[in-house]
Amino acid sequence: MISTLMGEMSDDILEVCKELDYLMIHALDLMEEQIKCKLKLQETMKSGCLNLAKARYIMGHNNISSLQLPTEDSAEIAAQRTVASSVETKKNFEYMVFKLHTINLAKMSSGEQEEGNSIRRRASKDGSESKGKEDLNCKKIEDNGLVIATDPIKWFGYLVPQNLRQAQKGFHAALELVVQSANIQSELEATHKRCDKLLKLKTALIAIKSEV
Repeated sequence: MISTLMGEMSDDILEVCKELDYLMIHALDLMEEQIKCKLKLQETMKSGCLNLAKARYIMGHNNISSLQLPTEDSAEIAAQRTVASSVETKKNFEYMVFKLHTINLAKMSSGEQEEGNSIRRRASKDGSESKGKEDLNCKKIEDNGLVIATDPIKWFGYLVPQNLRQAQKGFHAALELVVQSANIQSELEATHKRCDKLLKLKTALIAIKSEV
């Protein structure tokens, strides 16, 4: 009877050790993937900022600044890209998964359009800001009545330099990398928690076996 019990406990410890080995290797893989992702994010952000700086040099720093961004007096704007989260189960543990969603402008009401009360004009020569508003080429969403710009790059004009468009593409790619990095980090943290539980279980099993 005792030998049978000892054998079962040995099998349990072996199974725990196998899962621990898998999780440790998986954690190392996730760490490597996270490092690569962050390095790629760094290069993408660097490229986007350089293109943005070139665009400011071409158009002037007053034409590409925070003065072109929506203010509290602007029409309410919904984000074109949002993040949704869900729970995923893998190898006896759960972790949060984030997904990037892009609003489909084609699904918006084509019949309902609103002219922009949107953004402040850039500062005048004496430093004061004009109260005039520019058209943001907005459309109205049927569901919640929010106004969304078809393309935020138009906040800075319609004939923008190519560098500004390249900067926008770069920041879009950076956003996807941020979500990817968050998913890796979430799975890595869940892996560490699972390892901690298994280590405690292994210690308890070894203690019981030694007592028997």
